[in-house]
Amino acid sequence: MMKSAWLRLLLCLSLLLCIALSFASCDCKHKKTVAAEENLIKAVCGSGGSYDLVVYCEKCGVELSRESKSIDALGEHTPGEWVVDTEPTLTSDGTKHRDCTTCGARIESGKIPALSHIPSDWIADPPATCISVGSRYKECTVCHAELEREDIPQLTAHTPGESVMEHYSEASCTVNGGYDHVVYCCVPGCGAEVSRAYNTIVAPGHSYKDGACTECGAIKPANGLEFTSNGDGTCYVSGIGTCTDTAIVIPDRSPGGELVVGIGGSAFYGCSSVTSVTIPPSVKSIGVYAFSGTGAMVEDGGVYYVDKWAVSCSTAVTTVSIRPDTVGISDDSFSSRTALADITIPGSVKFIGNKAFYGCTGIEDVVINSGVETIGNSAFYGCGNMTCVIIPDTVKSIGDNAFSYCMGLLSAIVGDGVETIGAYAFYYCTALESVNIGKSVKSMGGYVFGYCNMLDYVYFNAVNMDDLNWDSHIFNSSGKSGYGISVVIGKDVAVIPAYLFDNNYGYYSHKVIGIMFEGGGVCTKIGDYAFNGCDKLDSVSIPDSVTIIGAHSFGGCNGLESVEFADPTGWKAGSTVILSADLEDGATAATYLKSTYDTSEWVKES
Repeated sequence: MMKSAWLRLLLCLSLLLCIALSFASCDCKHKKTVAAEENLIKAVCGSGGSYDLVVYCEKCGVELSRESKSIDALGEHTPGEWVVDTEPTLTSDGTKHRDCTTCGARIESGKIPALSHIPSDWIADPPATCISVGSRYKECTVCHAELEREDIPQLTAHTPGESVMEHYSEASCTVNGGYDHVVYCCVPGCGAEVSRAYNTIVAPGHSYKDGACTECGAIKPANGLEFTSNGDGTCYVSGIGTCTDTAIVIPDRSPGGELVVGIGGSAFYGCSSVTSVTIPPSVKSIGVYAFSGTGAMVEDGGVYYVDKWAVSCSTAVTTVSIRPDTVGISDDSFSSRTALADITIPGSVKFIGNKAFYGCTGIEDVVINSGVETIGNSAFYGCGNMTCVIIPDTVKSIGDNAFSYCMGLLSAIVGDGVETIGAYAFYYCTALESVNIGKSVKSMGGYVFGYCNMLDYVYFNAVNMDDLNWDSHIFNSSGKSGYGISVVIGKDVAVIPAYLFDNNYGYYSHKVIGIMFEGGGVCTKIGDYAFNGCDKLDSVSIPDSVTIIGAHSFGGCNGLESVEFADPTGWKAGSTVILSADLEDGATAATYLKSTYDTSEWVKES
């Protein structure tokens, strides 16, 4: 430790000695240089600076003097413009700075926020169609990132494609042709029909030469025939008039332009020179004896035909199978053929004339095939051995007395296409046990099922039949003795017409003993007097679909002891509010319907 201190002291003394010797050895007469600035520290804004003024010997370079000087501060910083150091992106911030314009010092640094996405318009991916839900999204127009997505509801409208032609048919001389212009949806997997328009190709008419059409060979229609107008744009042939043709072709229109829909009774009676008659398709009826005494009738299997109409029958025939190309059966054509037991009416037949099978008491089996459109008045009147009749759906109308006095008839099924049932249509069918009434029946004449005194079952399924009147008496004096009629209201029935089962007079008494509504039905209204006076009825259930019960619907149903409402709430009889608690009691509900409030219309308010 001591040795180290002595060494340091010796070193310092040596250094001092060298300096002294250097001065002693320099005999320069110094010449001063210009003072120079050294150790400059610049003044900045808010902070002063400094420097040294130093004088050296110009000859020997020895520093002769040194003086420290201060520099005043420049004042406050003056900010310049921001300068971007790093650009911002969508995922990271950028940086920036600015310097003092006076001193150049960096006085501030900052952050540039990350960029926001710029949304595009909606882009469908995939678009919605009529068979599927679509999707759409928005993306950033800068980075193309998906920003949001949502469903596009399935379209309710189809996308029309190109129109196509279907069901093309050429026009003949007398029958229009035509085709459908159809547009289908062009969406793959759909193909639904969007529109269909029928385009008619107008029949050009015949072009006759030498009595025949040059196009189709049809014989030129007869001239001079007599026509009688029906006053509705139609007419019928009423006589041969001045026509001298032996092969008569009846036109489909009269000289006055009216459509020929019939040939009157005895129109060609006794015209022995007539050898053939061509009947146009527009004809729907042919009267009795229209062709008697002519040579136009052709016999086939005991049945006589004119063109495609059956017009008469041998009295000895027992079984008839009408020709398969027959379009109609004329009035009285088989009338009173008591030996006739079985008959088959082919589907080609559209029209069964008035009294066509009147009084054919031997008929046991009648087959009416689908295709028949009208059954004339009294067509099967008095066919006492017939046991069953099924009216096909193609039939539109059943004439007055069509099956009256068919006293062996056990069941009748009225097809769903029948719209009109004439008065007394099944009158006095004393063995009739069951009836089915189809859903298209719109109107009925009076006494349709009168005196059917073995009737015990009625299935009524007419959707919206017209109201009847107080004197309609559809089921007067009907119903199985000692039992009665059970009524089933079909599920297609919307309204039970007024007076349908009305029993307002004792001598018209029928015996409805039960009413049942088929499950899943849509009946909303029971018409006025619908079951009035059905005094054998003891109970009924009103389904929740019913919202209106007409006045007197169950009036005078003296045997009615219980009524069950599927929904007893919200009922008013006229202006009287009926308490649901009262209707929940079957006996009270029965009393209200049959007597207390029977004169008022009941309405269920929602």
